Amino acid sequence: MGKREQIVQAALELFCTEGFQATSTAKISKKAGVATGTLFIYFNSKQELINQLYLESKKEMSQMIHGELRDGLTPKEQLWRFWYCSVIWAIDNSLKFRFLNQFRTSAFISKLIKEEVDTLFEDFDILMRKYVDEGVFGDYSIEVVYTSYTGQFMEMIHYVLNSNTMTEDEEIAKFVTDSFQILWEGVAK
Repeated sequence: MGKREQIVQAALELFCTEGFQATSTAKISKKAGVATGTLFIYFNSKQELINQLYLESKKEMSQMIHGELRDGLTPKEQLWRFWYCSVIWAIDNSLKFRFLNQFRTSAFISKLIKEEVDTLFEDFDILMRKYVDEGVFGDYSIEVVYTSYTGQFMEMIHYVLNSNTMTEDEEIAKFVTDSFQILWEGVAK
């Protein structure tokens, strides 16, 4: 792992465990095992580091989702593929998921980065808007569908990641499937 990756990993861990305010660049450098000034070779500031970490994490997630776009699937099948793929990514990348959740409404994420992130999910957005236009989600607006999808997804992942009772893969799979079914029944026509 190169120095940049060490810095990114250390920052990710510290932001998730100690929060933004308690995480100094010196702390990040120390945890990464690099000299304090090394961080500034790769990032001009802590805010730039946060923005890049946010963008890179969203890129990873979007690449996985884009890999699931398929022709010929029903809307339910396609949405399930997005849901399942996002769940796998979030569980496999739990620190990145927690980081994204922590900063998704933060003023630390620049407008430019937010706009770039929006372009990453443009194909998903186009497909969802097509489904809305076709009446797949009844009379619900795209905002209602997105809010329902995002809210249920975030809470479901938090539960899976923090649950002490769900230890078996089969339990998690059933929970994920049931959560999707509730979402679908709530928004589909």
